[in-house]
Amino acid sequence: MKKKGIITGILFVILLAFVFQTEIGGFFASVRDKAFTSAEEENTTNTASLPAYEETESNAITNGENGEPPPTADNTKSTAADVTYKEVSLFFVNENENQLAVETRSVVNQTGLAKTTVEELLTGPVSTSLASYIPEGTKVLSINIQESGLCTVDFSDEIKNAELNSTEEKYVIESIVNTLCQFDSVNSVQIRINGNVVDSIAGHWDVSKPLTAE
Repeated sequence: MKKKGIITGILFVILLAFVFQTEIGGFFASVRDKAFTSAEEENTTNTASLPAYEETESNAITNGENGEPPPTADNTKSTAADVTYKEVSLFFVNENENQLAVETRSVVNQTGLAKTTVEELLTGPVSTSLASYIPEGTKVLSINIQESGLCTVDFSDEIKNAELNSTEEKYVIESIVNTLCQFDSVNSVQIRINGNVVDSIAGHWDVSKPLTAE
């Protein structure tokens, strides 16, 4: 009788263990499912809060500004036009100071070539064997070439600053006139100072009328 009671007790304990095991397993399964669901919702929320990718960001890197490829070592855009040069003759005084001599110089071949050439003349000779009597600081204010071939060149007041003798003033006039008359479009030169026609540069030679290279 006592033995039967023990067996019955053991069976009852086994039954309780089975029942509690099922309940406990279900409880932990429920907790695990809830945790997984919560983590999934949180991940979805974080992903939704990220800024949307814009294709224009990629275009800004690929295409650069103005929709063109960014410059690289093998892809450099150049907008500069080809520059050409022209050799011109500048008339200075020779080392014996008894006649004019020519010094050739390359200048940019562009609109306003005559003005550029006279500006080069005003910088003086490169060769140490040549000289110029045009006063330092003299500037070309303007040059106008008419269809008739008359070239009017206007100098700043500095051209009158130097005290020149008759021969030196003659060389100043001849160097200007000969330098301009090398161009086919010029056959005579009218010298002006600060916009005005003057009788003379240094008081020795008349420059009130157009002059020719001859």
